[in-house]
Amino acid sequence: MRNSDTVLAVVLGLAGREEAMTTKRLKRVRAELAAVFNNLDAICDAGGNDTAS
Repeated sequence: MRNSDTVLAVVLGLAGREEAMTTKRLKRVRAELAAVFNNLDAICDAGGNDTAS
């Protein structure tokens, strides 16, 4: 399982489907960024200080 992303990338590349891997990576990055923003919101809400405004 450790190499499954690498194997998938190779298979998709050989099949001429690089865009499928790019879409998968973009979705993963988007989900990770959403989690980061949620964490930042929680930190800011917990602090109670609104120094940005």
